Amino acid sequence: MALDWEPLPKPKPGQEREFDDLFHKLEGARGQRRERLLEWFANASEPAFTQIGAPRVGYDEAADEWLVKRVEKQQRMPELEEIQREMRGYCVLTLLPPCDGFPVYSNYITSDSLERYAFNAVLVTAEREIIGDELFERAHTAMLPDGLAEFAEKLHEVAQRFVLEHGLPGHVETIREPVFAEGSQERRAHVLFAAAKWATYWSYRGHGMMPV
Repeated sequence: MALDWEPLPKPKPGQEREFDDLFHKLEGARGQRRERLLEWFANASEPAFTQIGAPRVGYDEAADEWLVKRVEKQQRMPELEEIQREMRGYCVLTLLPPCDGFPVYSNYITSDSLERYAFNAVLVTAEREIIGDELFERAHTAMLPDGLAEFAEKLHEVAQRFVLEHGLPGHVETIREPVFAEGSQERRAHVLFAAAKWATYWSYRGHGMMPV
């Protein structure tokens, strides 16, 4: 079963209380009630992609150049002006430098519905024997920033304990690239460290987590 994490939107200034109230009301809401709550929640919040300084189409030269190259690759140049109007204001996350918030374990490249900051959480929940039942359940649950920060700490503790138990090298934690063989103990630990860093990055910036 697919599971990805995305950073939760932040409340708009002055709407923090409404944001928190709607977040908790969404827990367990179903059907039309959930749809209404989601609409209100969206109106009270600002998505993560608007908060991290990404170049925007129609406002930044780098984003405009990116769009032209994309349209050229799609062989749709006659439609360029129309596409530019439709995508005005689009935040181009791919132009931002690598960071812990843009995970190396992500499905965004193969998915039309995910952004660069999406974490492939199936890789974490597949390690239930390492992370335990509590963290496994929390990995499927939306969290506000404080909860995500606590989750990050516990994931990091689990990863460190796993490294010590198996005598793994220190660069398993510090290296960014997934250079370890799939299925190896090093790879398993690297995934957990990457998840902890992702959760720390976004919680520190005031974002929670939403499983999708």
